[in-house]
Amino acid sequence: GDGSFGPASGKRVHARTIADCVCKDNRIVHEWLVRDHAAIAHAIGTTAKVLAARWLAERGGWNKPTAGKPTDGYVSHFSITPLATRYAAAIERFAERLDACAIYDEAVHAIAPGEAHHYGHAELHAFWRALFSAFEVMNFRVEHLAENTSTVRGTRLAMRWRATAKHAALGEFGQR
Repeated sequence: GDGSFGPASGKRVHARTIADCVCKDNRIVHEWLVRDHAAIAHAIGTTAKVLAARWLAERGGWNKPTAGKPTDGYVSHFSITPLATRYAAAIERFAERLDACAIYDEAVHAIAPGEAHHYGHAELHAFWRALFSAFEVMNFRVEHLAENTSTVRGTRLAMRWRATAKHAALGEFGQR
């Protein structure tokens, strides 16, 4: 059916979504949500740029209020295990335009925005380089870092980070 992404296309859509929620009294009171809108745009026959431009036009332009802080008393989880801290440092190194692929196994399979698949260090490094070379990062901080280990699913890391940056170079994000 028709929806916020436009008229129904009948095409198959596969997109990843990650939600990090703060719950209080069994209710979600704050949520950070990341959804791969680029993958959705491609699947329905448009581009991320066209979809974003349409959404901005429908919602009054660029200037939007930023989300407030989570509820009083909330403290984000921050694992200090060696693996979690090495991973957080690696992503920060990418933001500084340095190579940090050694944190990943050489057989890494990473799925990036637009349902883009990257295999191995060279492809993953190219992804991070393209992302961060388009932006002059002025402030980078890890806000949430969790490591969860189980015998059934192995070790998983979840990290939420925020960067303040200036679009400073031509790249996949267009003119600066």
